[in-house]
Amino acid sequence: MKLYVLRHAESLGNEADLADNNSLDAPDTNGLSELGKRQAEDAVDELEKHHYDIVIVSPLRRTKETVDPYLERNKVDVIVSDLVAERNAGVFAGKPKRSVKEYCAANGLDRVSFRPEGGESILDVYERAKLFRDYLKNVFKDESILLCSHINFIKCLDFLIRSEDIHKFYDSLSPGLKNAEMREYDL
Repeated sequence: MKLYVLRHAESLGNEADLADNNSLDAPDTNGLSELGKRQAEDAVDELEKHHYDIVIVSPLRRTKETVDPYLERNKVDVIVSDLVAERNAGVFAGKPKRSVKEYCAANGLDRVSFRPEGGESILDVYERAKLFRDYLKNVFKDESILLCSHINFIKCLDFLIRSEDIHKFYDSLSPGLKNAEMREYDL
């Protein structure tokens, strides 16, 4: 099975350097910025270099908006999956991205296992990545899949696929994907 993983284009939350709100009711951070809209358009040529049997996106608007220009030219079924949503930042949603890091440092907390009130830890996201991998292996045997998701989920999935220790999530030298950048895996 081929899995193509695309990070969503720049969102308004990325542009403002905020921890995105995972609520569907937060259009102020869930949509694409103007740069993100251009990135989504620019990604079409790269996306068209491959064939996809299915496209999977998270329920957050920015993922679907990222693949919409591709889908306008290519008819592919789309599955919306909660499993591939971004980390829920809980009480830190809408605050500067560095807030969780600063809070954990000030309180002597491990950032990988820290679960903000109303949110998820990186370990929680990693568990969702395991469920997603198992879902893919059970449902899609030889298909080619395009996943458009979010940086924390993608990085957890990458750690899982490469059998890297998730506890090194923040210490890893492996760079995450930039907005609208794609990576390919054989599962």
